[in-house]
Amino acid sequence: MNGAAFGGNRLMRSNTAESAGIACVLKNIEGIVSLCDIVKTSYGVNGMYKLVVNSQKRLIISRSVATILSGCDVEHPALRMIVEPVAHLAQMGDCTGFLMCILGEILRKCALFIEKGILPTELASALRESGDSMSEIIKKISVEEKFSLDSAEIIRKISSGIVKNKKIAELLGESISEISKNGSFPIDSIRVTKINVGALEDSERFKGLLLESSPVGLVTTGENLKTAIYTCPLAISNMETKGTVLLKNAQDLLTYAQDDEKTTKEFVDKLVANGVGLLVCSGSVDALMLDYLNEKKVALLKVHSKFDLRRLCMLFGGRMANILRPMEEQYLGLCTSLGTQTLGEKKYTKVEGKGQIVTLMLRGTLPAHLEESEKLVTKAVYALQVCANESMRTGSLRLLRGAGECEREIAAALQEEAEKYTDVRQIAAKIFAEAIEAVGRKSTSMEDAPQDVFDVAAIKERAIEYAAVLSSDILSVSQMFITKNEDTLSAPKRPGHWDDRD
Repeated sequence: MNGAAFGGNRLMRSNTAESAGIACVLKNIEGIVSLCDIVKTSYGVNGMYKLVVNSQKRLIISRSVATILSGCDVEHPALRMIVEPVAHLAQMGDCTGFLMCILGEILRKCALFIEKGILPTELASALRESGDSMSEIIKKISVEEKFSLDSAEIIRKISSGIVKNKKIAELLGESISEISKNGSFPIDSIRVTKINVGALEDSERFKGLLLESSPVGLVTTGENLKTAIYTCPLAISNMETKGTVLLKNAQDLLTYAQDDEKTTKEFVDKLVANGVGLLVCSGSVDALMLDYLNEKKVALLKVHSKFDLRRLCMLFGGRMANILRPMEEQYLGLCTSLGTQTLGEKKYTKVEGKGQIVTLMLRGTLPAHLEESEKLVTKAVYALQVCANESMRTGSLRLLRGAGECEREIAAALQEEAEKYTDVRQIAAKIFAEAIEAVGRKSTSMEDAPQDVFDVAAIKERAIEYAAVLSSDILSVSQMFITKNEDTLSAPKRPGHWDDRD
C-alpha cells in the first residue's frame, strides 16, 4: 500500500491549504513581524498615531495596540495567537506596545538564525528558559516603594507615564485619593465624560455625575435634596393591579378620572411629606404626575440606563424601588447639589453627592483625541488597581525606572547571563537582550529622560513573560492547515430554467 496516499493533505478536504517545516515557521514569523512593524511606530514618547476606519466605517485615531488590532480585520492565522495576550495585558493597564515591539524584534532575529541552520525548536526552548529567569532580573533592578492610594503624588508618579499629560495625571491622582477606602477603590467609581469644547488643559473633575439629560419638570436646581429612585416609569398603571373596569355612563368615567387624580396626588403628597426633593425614574412620565410634581417643587430626572441608575444610587445612597409606591424616609438618598450646564451644543445635568464616585470632564475639540484620552485614563485606572492589589498582598510596590532606563538595565543583565552558556541558550539570551535594548532606544534618551517617570514592575514583567511564551509558541508551530469557509452550499448548475424541467 502506498504510504504517500495518507499524508496530512489527503486527510483534509480538497480546499485545505497546508504549510509545513521551516517554510511554515518563517511564514508565521514574516506575518507577525509585519504586524509588529506596523504598530511599533506608535510606541515610545514620540509615538505616532494610527488612523483606522473599521468595518462599521467608524474612524479610530489611536496609539493603543489593542485598539488598533480591534479596528483591523487581520486574517493571518498565526496572528490570532497574540490577540488574547494583548487583550489580557490591556486589562492590566499598559505595555501592549512594549509586548509587540519585543515580540517583533525577537522573531526577526530568530529568523536570521533559523536560516543559518539552527532548529526552531531549540530556539523556542532556549527562549522560554530565558523568559523564566526574567523575574529574578526584574526583582534586582526594581525599586520598592511604599504605596498608598491616599497619596495623590505617588498616584501621579505612576499614571503620568501612561496618560502622558500632567494635567490629567494630577486630576486622576486627586480623584482616586479622594474615593479610595481600605487601600483599594472600585474601578467603576471613576467616570469619564467627553466634552467637545475647549482644550485638554481645561479639563476638570468633581465628586458626582454628569448626565446628558436635563430635568423634566420646572425645577432644575437645588441643594441638599432627599432623593427617591425608581426603576419604573412614573405612570398610574404601575400603581394599580391589572383588571377590567366596566363604565356604564358618563358619571362612571368622571369618577374614574377623579380617582386617578386622587391616587396621583396622594402619592406625591406622601413623597413630599417624607421630604423628597428629587425624583429619579426610568421611562415615561404621566402628564398628571408631572403637574403635581411641579406644583410641589419636586425636581424630576429621567434616566434610561440601568447602570446610571445604579451609579446614582451609589452616589446618593438609599435604595432603588421597582414598584411605584411611596418610599419610606430611611430608604431615601441625599443629593447635595443639582444643577444644569450648557457645554457647547449640549445641555448636561450635574448632580453631586456623598458617594464614592468621581467624574473627569475631558475637554477637547477633536472627538478622536478625546476617545484616546479616555482610553489612556482607563489604562491608568487599571494599572493603579494592579498596584493596589500588589501593595495589599506584599506590603509594598515594585517600580521600574521609565523612559528606557529599565530596558537598558535588563539588557545588560541578560548579556551577562548569556556569557555563562556556550550552547543555543547563549544565542537566545543575546536575542532577548538585543530585542529589549532596541525597544528601550525608542524611548527618551538618558539625557532627556525625566527622573520621576516610573513603570509598574508587575505589568512590565508580565509583558516580557508573554513575549517569551509567544515567541516560543510561534517557533514551535511546524505545520499549519487552512480550510476555506463553506458556509453556503450551492446546488449543482443545470442547463435551462428550473421551471422547464419535469
